[in-house]
Amino acid sequence: MEFWADRYPPGYLAIYNREIQRKPAESLRGLWRWKTLHRTGFDPEQFDPYIREAEELCDSIDESVSEVSTEKVADAFGKLRKSLKQEGPLSQNSRVIVTPQFLLHLADSKDGYSGRFPILDVMVARAYRTWTASDTSKTLQATLAGSRNTYIELVEYILGNCETASQVAQMERALFVQGRAIAQYRENEAEYDKIRKLPVSVAREYLDDIREHTHP
Repeated sequence: MEFWADRYPPGYLAIYNREIQRKPAESLRGLWRWKTLHRTGFDPEQFDPYIREAEELCDSIDESVSEVSTEKVADAFGKLRKSLKQEGPLSQNSRVIVTPQFLLHLADSKDGYSGRFPILDVMVARAYRTWTASDTSKTLQATLAGSRNTYIELVEYILGNCETASQVAQMERALFVQGRAIAQYRENEAEYDKIRKLPVSVAREYLDDIREHTHP
């Protein structure tokens, strides 16, 4: 993971490190475009009322990264997503994962990167599927959305391989870089016109090729 994490864009990291030091609501505004949430059509102010709920859900979990169960993490995520759908800006049938998870991440990052609620997006999810899919003909996803089980599988993969928040941050950033590299390689190779048509087997070949041809 170190090879990939070391290639996380320094500009991205600098913006994150600057904004995460603020209060969660301020961080949300400062990182809204950074996380490309402006593309959802929503404004960060629409999610302000739910920052407090996110903080309360995080405060209700005492365990550290190495101790917390994915069930507890998933319960908090499920409750916040439900509120955002029933009372907030998300539609009733929304299966989005990125936005509620990001609110929890900000609420739980008062002392640094939240290892219990890592940042999740489609880049992370693509890399996860690339390395874990048993059926290598399965194709990559264009968005990150899904059920509680989808969420648990992704979070369990990250938390199950980490014991500290810094390790979670490293793994999340490594997966992000991998997912981003897969998309860029696909565009250059022009084998598949859409990312959702790209098989896992080819994505693995892309990542192996990148490792082979990247010099220290």
